Amino acid sequence: MSLFNENVLPGETGKIFRTNAEEPAELRKIAENVLKVDGVHDVGINTETYPVEFTIHADDFSIVPIEDIEQAALDCGFHLIPKSRL
Repeated sequence: MSLFNENVLPGETGKIFRTNAEEPAELRKIAENVLKVDGVHDVGINTETYPVEFTIHADDFSIVPIEDIEQAALDCGFHLIPKSRL
């Protein structure tokens, strides 16, 4: 795979992930856990789509592995899957 496909790169675009979580409390818990990942700057939640989408942005000088983000969601008991893999 490439650097782009396996990481969240710095910039305004971010990377979109989909989740199996539905309840607001579950979504907040995932967002809080993902924000703890080194290099993650911002987490947006789009509840207007199904499944719910998270947009995750990296710090200006960080490259964040997708594996780290997926693991942060798994630690909460949910999945985050990059939209590009679907």
